[in-house]
Amino acid sequence: MPTAISASSYPSRPGKCTCSSRQVVFSLTSEEEKCWGEGKKLTRLVFDGATRYTDYENEQIRLYREFLEAELLKKENAGPPSEAPQHYDPWKESVTRLTYLVKSPDHYLLRFLHAKHFNFKETLEQHIDNLRLRDSLHQYRMTPAAEEFLNRGGVYCFGRDKNFRPLFFVNVKKANFDDTPMPVLETACLNFADYVIDKLLIPGQVENWVNHIDLKDVSMFNPPISKIKGFIGFLQRIARARAYRIYVLNAPWLISGVWAIVKGFLDKSTADKVNITSSSTHEKMKEHINLDNLEMKYGGRVPNLTDNYW
Repeated sequence: MPTAISASSYPSRPGKCTCSSRQVVFSLTSEEEKCWGEGKKLTRLVFDGATRYTDYENEQIRLYREFLEAELLKKENAGPPSEAPQHYDPWKESVTRLTYLVKSPDHYLLRFLHAKHFNFKETLEQHIDNLRLRDSLHQYRMTPAAEEFLNRGGVYCFGRDKNFRPLFFVNVKKANFDDTPMPVLETACLNFADYVIDKLLIPGQVENWVNHIDLKDVSMFNPPISKIKGFIGFLQRIARARAYRIYVLNAPWLISGVWAIVKGFLDKSTADKVNITSSSTHEKMKEHINLDNLEMKYGGRVPNLTDNYW
């Protein structure tokens, strides 16, 4: 039996995850729900804690470590260039990061392996990008502009689904992506994601969130696609394999039509994860989100949040 948790058991505001005053009971993820499928088509939601991996995953972790060790040896044997820059040494940086990855815990390696479908070269590229981003965290300390962006209600968490996963909302109209500089978006994104991962997830049990992208009142002919793509892309660089489901709500008919065609060419796990509708809610949301833990504007019973988003 999955463990049941009362709504009062999780952080209240600020935590950006709340629910109504009604008693809502959640069930933590069972072993069967943590992963399913086989081989490269295996889908995993939980990586951390005392999670048991499949034989295929353990073998891939072992082979990937061997791949990393070979890359490290190759770098060390090549040695630094004869004329290394004074203030930046890419060779030393590569050796340091490869050394770190070789010694990294299994869950960190496996999360990226899954995200890149066990392609070692692409996984290494994403690991290096993630480490490079983490090394520059001092550039992304919370700023007044980033805090103002989060407080306007463009990006926030509100409630949890039946398996305790935080509900993550992006209201594109309120976010005003077009008039927000990319550095502000990135700073807000990183601080938001770090808060959710650190305060609202449970390693080994709840390691995912549910994304809702609300396109209500967004022009069909001039949507801020590049800024939205940049924001979501930056979020993926920070947090790999974190989205349980992605709902695109109030989508213009053109986007819904294109998705209906594209969906047929995707593998089932990806197609099932992304759900696009012209409505303010999606039928699949009711399968795993209690209506007492969802705002009215999305088909729930909780009064809409109007302030105190962050």
